[in-house]
Parts: sequence; C-alpha cells; structure tokens
Amino acid sequence: MSYIPTYVFKTVYDIDFNKLYDEGKRIILFDIDNTLLSYKELTPHTRLIELNKKLLDMGFKIYLVSNNNGQRIEMIKEKFLISGFIAKAKKPNPNKMKQFLEKNGFDLNTAIGVGDQILTDILAFNRLKIDSVLVKSIDRSTEHWYTKVNRMREARILRKIAKIDLEKYKEMINLYHEVKDE
Repeated sequence: MSYIPTYVFKTVYDIDFNKLYDEGKRIILFDIDNTLLSYKELTPHTRLIELNKKLLDMGFKIYLVSNNNGQRIEMIKEKFLISGFIAKAKKPNPNKMKQFLEKNGFDLNTAIGVGDQILTDILAFNRLKIDSVLVKSIDRSTEHWYTKVNRMREARILRKIAKIDLEKYKEMINLYHEVKDE
C-alpha cells in the first residue's frame, strides 16, 4: 500500500541519520510545514539549525519539498542551509520531485523523504519510489482546513493499514495516541 512509510519516528530529531547514511542515503527531501517547523514558526530555531549542521557535516544534501509557496522557503533557507528546494510541489503527485531529481542527476536510491502527512508526503515519496519517513506533526492546531480534511481521511487509511501490516500500523498510530488493545 502506497501510504505505508518505510520508517516511523516521533520527530526529525529521532531519525537515525547515521544508519540511513550507512545504508547509502545521501539526499534528504524534507517537508517543511509541521515536519520541520509549525505553521506559526517563520524561521528555524536553534535545535533545527543544529540538526541542519549535523546533517551537512555528515555529507547529506538537503532539499525542501513543499506544497507551500517559495516565499516561505526563502525565509527558512536563510538559516537552514539547503542544496535546493521545490515549492508548490503538488504532493502527492511525484512528478515535480522526480523531474527535479533527474534533472540534477540524482540516483533515487540515495534519496529519502521525510514528512508528517500520510496523504501528501508519504504517498508522494512512495510514488517516487524512495524510502519515506513519517514523523508526528509538530502542531496540528495551526493546520489549514484542507489539511484537517486530509487528517480525517488518514483515519480510514490507518484502518486499512492495520489489516495489511499490524506492526507498522501500531508504529503509526503511536504517533497520535496510545494503541488500544484490539
């Protein structure tokens, strides 16, 4: 199922980037909104800047991939150093990301995508055929109405995932609340 992430972590700070690097990953595609920053935050905070430096020092190339406009990305990239970005990415459609990566000569096997939404980020990364990481949303109270609609749809998708891969379902549902005994 295209909605199942390769990995599930509570936050971007919990991701084992050393392991990913050892597995040959060199490119990280980060969603911005509620993955790296809440919608309220306009610029990266100290902890995020430290993660950015760590990843760059390890040898990762970092790209921001957002359905948001370029203006938001411009504000972020002043402090969060990146190799490039894709604004108005039209996730979950992977075409704009694929064209960008191929144009720049990247091997998709070396890329990983990180996001907080199953219906946009994870689906887009999986359609692109790259490993995907689902993280918990930073602050759902600030989400736009259309994201809230997607969140309602996620519940139905999670029930389907439970039938396909119970362990992955438990990992995913733990991001939102404790698993109830079934």
